[in-house]
Parts: sequence; structure tokens; C-alpha cells
Amino acid sequence: MATDMAHAHNTFLRSLNSIYHQAPHISSPNDISDILFYGHCWHDTVEHHRHHEETGFFPDIEKTAKTPGLMERNMEQHHTFHPGFYAFRDYCLQMKVEDYDEMALMKILDDLSHILRQHLAEEVETLLELEYCDESKLKKAYGDFEARIIARADSA
Repeated sequence: MATDMAHAHNTFLRSLNSIYHQAPHISSPNDISDILFYGHCWHDTVEHHRHHEETGFFPDIEKTAKTPGLMERNMEQHHTFHPGFYAFRDYCLQMKVEDYDEMALMKILDDLSHILRQHLAEEVETLLELEYCDESKLKKAYGDFEARIIARADSA
């Protein structure tokens, strides 16, 4: 379960990294439009993941571990990256191609990435600490989480 979550988080970080590394090197209107759309898609994907963690997966983990509040620190970390996360979304959605400013985008990403990276790593650490829990119940909680994400993605 922790490995699967680490893989998902790694995908989020690598995707964000690709935006960061491409942002200063694009200038054509098509490329600018593409990177803004890609950024918007990245945001929606991470937002979808975050929503299902908070509304299903984290509560399920707390029930399985019989430890209310176990995931609270991870939930609080979601709130710490919200300002940069939503600033990034707004930039991608509201920026006009002709006004694209790669330095402004990179500043937003600099502010967001450190907080987000720390959260993603610490969330996996929290999951690794669940060795004392029934493995089959943890796998079920993670399987339910994945099923909710896929069902919602298919209906979107």
C-alpha cells in the first residue's frame, strides 16, 4: 500500500518537475497553451487524489488502525499546500497565452513544490508505520480508495 502510494506521489512530483523544467524554454503560443493546459490537468489529478484521501481513504485507515486522528497531520498538511496549489491552478486557468510569464509560474512552483514534496513523503512514512494493522484490511482500504478514484474519473 505504501509503495503504491509512493508511486502515485512520484508521478505527481515528476509531472510537476516537467512543468518547472519546460516553463522557461517555451515561447510559441501553442506550447504556452499546452503547458497551461497540462498544468491544469495536473492540478485536477492531484485535487481528485486529495479529495478521495480526505473523504474516504484517511477515515478508512483510521478505522482500520483503530486510531482516531491518525491521519490528522497528513490532512493538516493538505491545508499547508493549498495556497500554492490553488495559485498554480488559477495561473493555469486564468493566464492568457500572450501574457505568459515563465518567471511568475516558476515562482509559484518554487513556493508549492517544497511544501508538497514534504507532505507526499511524510504521508508515505505514515502509511509505512501501519505495520501493526491487519494487512488484508489495509489492502481493502487502499483498494476501495483506488476504486473510488477510478469510478469518479470514469464519470468525469
